[in-house]
Amino acid sequence: DFIALAEQTALIVPLSHILLAEACRMVKRIPEGSLECVAINLSGKNMELKSVGKILLGILEAEEVDPKRICFEITQSVLLQSYERVAGVMQELSQQEITFALDDFGTGYSNVQALMDLPYQFVKFDKSVIQRSTDNPQMLISLVGMMGKMGKCTIAEGVETDEELLLVRDIGFDRAQGFILSKPLDGEALLELLGRS
Repeated sequence: DFIALAEQTALIVPLSHILLAEACRMVKRIPEGSLECVAINLSGKNMELKSVGKILLGILEAEEVDPKRICFEITQSVLLQSYERVAGVMQELSQQEITFALDDFGTGYSNVQALMDLPYQFVKFDKSVIQRSTDNPQMLISLVGMMGKMGKCTIAEGVETDEELLLVRDIGFDRAQGFILSKPLDGEALLELLGRS
């Protein structure tokens, strides 16, 4: 409810900037090498700004964070709404070594051009796709294999049970994300977890 209202009122834009700055401050506390990068969702409203690339880079520069330590997640729906603008922003930011993830993959229509042309490193398969594949995983095996051949890192979202974890391993996902591995953590709990590992 909160995110939907924030998007309707366009408050999501300043909130995104505040959260990016806060994430940057957290990233600086994480020892290099502990995490490949920290992922931050971008809204379609962010992408409507003409200077979104400069704004995001300006926040990273002000917070003195290496852009390699940040990954922006973009949903398929945002891509489909304004493909040319999003593609331009992705190209601009990837030149600064910022990485991208296609989020919620499999929940809507996929743009084949986007899959082939855009500079993204991660593909996050939506939880609903994983759950629907429990009885018949063949389509998912094909999609994960295709992404692997394209050099993309595949991530299974919403993995909550031992059965789902075994399934994503058998299918060949590179990574998994979900409650079975960790519930959402605040910054201090994350640092403690990283310290233990």
